[in-house]
Amino acid sequence: MMMMMMMMMMMMYGDDDVDDDDDRTLICWHPFADTGSVPEVLQEVELDVYDNVVCVDTFQSTTLYDITRYVTKGFMCAANGTSGGQDSCRGDSGSSLMCRQTDSLGDYYKLFGIVSSGFGCGNKGQPGYYTYAPFYINWIETTIESLTTLAEG
Repeated sequence: MMMMMMMMMMMMYGDDDVDDDDDRTLICWHPFADTGSVPEVLQEVELDVYDNVVCVDTFQSTTLYDITRYVTKGFMCAANGTSGGQDSCRGDSGSSLMCRQTDSLGDYYKLFGIVSSGFGCGNKGQPGYYTYAPFYINWIETTIESLTTLAEG
């Protein structure tokens, strides 16, 4: 049982580092500027992901707040480039930022980030902030193991 859970965890969570050139797929309800309307179908948008240093270098000059408060070890930023236009918005917290993988298992997505916060919705020069899921994998595995032990005991 535990081995099966561990294999599922490896497939679910991206264990690779953030690559500045990688696009990630965001699945959410509000991937466009804050229009006030909510679509009836989940939306999908490709976002550029930035490691923390590149995020600060790219966006600090276009924001009025200190980005370093938001891009710590367990977080990262993503945006539709610096021109804005698409990103998560109000009501999207908890939505998935995924990385498409292709290997001997076929095509699938790995959870890479979780929508956390941002300022505005897809505004020019404003990234969104995401929980960096791979950073928490050890905690998740330990918690699952503890809960499994409790349930079996």
